[in-house]
Amino acid sequence: MNKALPSAENPIALQNPASAAAAKATHAKLRKRPEDEVPADPTAAAPTDAAATPTDQDVLVAQAAPAAAAEGSASAGGGAAAAPAEGAASTGGSAGAGATVPVAAGGGGIGLGTLALGGAGVGLAVAGAHGGGGGGGAAPAPAVTPAPTPGPTPVMLIHGFSEYTAANNQGGATAATNATADVSPGHTSLVDISGGFARGALPKALGDLRPMSYNVSGANAATINDGGIVVDLQGNPDARVTAHSDAAGSSNLMWMQNLLVRDQASQGVVVSIASATAAGAGSDAEIGIQHLSMDLAGSGSVNGLTDLTATATAGGAAHALASDVNLHVDSSAIGTTLAPVSSYIHMGNGEGSEPGLFASASGAGSSANVGVAGNVSLSGHGDDIYVYNSGVFAQGTNGGSAHTDIGGNMTFASTGRDAHAYALVDASTDGGGSVGDVHVHGNVELQSTASESALTRAAVHADGGGTVEIDGHLNLDSSGPAANSFMQVSAQGGDGHVSVGSLGMHIAGGGHGWMDLYTDHSGGLNIGAVNLTAATNSDVTLHVQNANDALSGGSVDGTFLGHGDGTANVSIATANLGGAGEMHMFLNSQTFGTINQAGTIGRLDLHYQLADHDDFPGVGSAPMTTINGYSASHDEVTYNGVLADATNFTDAGSFNSLAALNTGLDAALDGTHKYVFAVYNGTEDINHNGIADDHNAGILAWDDNGTGVSSVLVLPGVTALAATDLAWPAPPPPPPPPVA
Repeated sequence: MNKALPSAENPIALQNPASAAAAKATHAKLRKRPEDEVPADPTAAAPTDAAATPTDQDVLVAQAAPAAAAEGSASAGGGAAAAPAEGAASTGGSAGAGATVPVAAGGGGIGLGTLALGGAGVGLAVAGAHGGGGGGGAAPAPAVTPAPTPGPTPVMLIHGFSEYTAANNQGGATAATNATADVSPGHTSLVDISGGFARGALPKALGDLRPMSYNVSGANAATINDGGIVVDLQGNPDARVTAHSDAAGSSNLMWMQNLLVRDQASQGVVVSIASATAAGAGSDAEIGIQHLSMDLAGSGSVNGLTDLTATATAGGAAHALASDVNLHVDSSAIGTTLAPVSSYIHMGNGEGSEPGLFASASGAGSSANVGVAGNVSLSGHGDDIYVYNSGVFAQGTNGGSAHTDIGGNMTFASTGRDAHAYALVDASTDGGGSVGDVHVHGNVELQSTASESALTRAAVHADGGGTVEIDGHLNLDSSGPAANSFMQVSAQGGDGHVSVGSLGMHIAGGGHGWMDLYTDHSGGLNIGAVNLTAATNSDVTLHVQNANDALSGGSVDGTFLGHGDGTANVSIATANLGGAGEMHMFLNSQTFGTINQAGTIGRLDLHYQLADHDDFPGVGSAPMTTINGYSASHDEVTYNGVLADATNFTDAGSFNSLAALNTGLDAALDGTHKYVFAVYNGTEDINHNGIADDHNAGILAWDDNGTGVSSVLVLPGVTALAATDLAWPAPPPPPPPPVA
């Protein structure tokens, strides 16, 4: 076995998830982190000073954006949707050595379901078609779409990769080469793909640009054309397939339609790397793969890794481009809690030590770009299954400019006895004119469905001047008897920011959810909404600008960063809370304009930790949150750790105008009384929602020192409130002993 490859033979530390009760006690302590436990491939790690910025990626994204936009956004309290089906598992043998693979062409591009291998054909196993436990095997294969007869080669001039893919989709698609990997004496397979052409050959029509020929070593095909290659490993225990475009003072472009690594009797570790590396001024390296994919199946532990990286240094330009990325693993192994059989499909290794989608630019004038015009989809089924990306990174240093751009959605779907999904997104710079940006034009969804234990974990970080934009939603969905989710979104160390359409967490099973939002500067977080759902016997804890400290029970590791309390205000329009579980919010800013809670919620407690403000004279100017569905039977509000009681709470009465309301609140907030309740019976729009619907609303005002109003809660329909209604009631007495 090749010791340079990550080996599935190394033991994996077993950490069993705690019960729901233990989860509540320890909060974020029950994480199992497979990204640490799977040995990293040292030869696959991207250099730390690498980078890439786009040439025609904007065009690729523009082509994919309408489909991505159609995916929709998160519903209130909803979880992530299941990953789309990805084709069918092969049931037959592969074609002979060097055979070509017909590829269907169409206006929307081709999926892996339309790749045919010889007479048998191969696609990808349907991600969501398996049961919750291991041993299920692949779902029945749908019919493979036959490759249509190629039309006339398009005559459009090609200036870049996006126009090349468009020409393929308009009738110019050609067959991929079907190859088998050579096996070395150490029972490893090392397949290398190199070569290319200079950008100076452009523009040309597709027919004039062909033939594009690339060199192959370690396989039974010595050369391939731009149809690409399907490498069938045929059960070889360890394998590595590398396609690379390298430039040092020159230009090298490698474009192909397909890079598919497959094995229906997989064992050991399979690594597939597509990379572009440009070193030095005038260097121009680009790799473009229309369909980058991996399809693995086996009866034991299966481990597949695919990376797409661009590295630029000293003024070079590197581009690693794809139209779509589809990775799938299916293991029929059956294990137990004490003897799990672990399988993996992933991009990258470690918690960011080897990013899977990585643009790295170092040095003035360096530019690096990793771009996927469509979707990035990872799915897996197995006994103890891990589906993850250990780094969607853009890193700009020493004046370099790095961009990672996903035109569609990113989905991570795992199904098994124990199911795990993980994603880490990070954009970073070191200042000095460097640029680092990650942009996902669609949604990011992680879903784990398990017959025993489900876990989802995600983090999004903007470091220094780095920026991250997720136009759609970031959703975590864990379903199983034990279900747990963890998420952190942060911006710190500079003036960078994270923008997300909405954040969602869905806990369907007994367990715990933890979400941490933090920035150390104004404007660091721009989040449209937060949607949380917890089933019976589960809970979700939300921290906003609240310290994450391992010594105080926080979650701090290679993914979740430690930090103190934040002082910058974080403003989020809406929180939508659903399910029958419990919600706990620790808010060091007013945060939400509106909190909508379902009547089914078992408990909601709001813990505000706010600075006293003397410059807000009353309702209308003070920070305000409307809480819909407030109920004294299951809601609690606490300011600065002090519960409302008979000494610090008072009722100021009812008022028919805003002016009268503010006069009454100002008089009642006298420094001794810090919680003041009143009822507004006027017709003005006091909560600024554009509708005069605040008549008969309860108003809870808080201030610490008796000058001004520091915080206001609007409670529609609440006309009476006592101090005991704000504090969670004592637990009920235990049931009487059974009758003898």
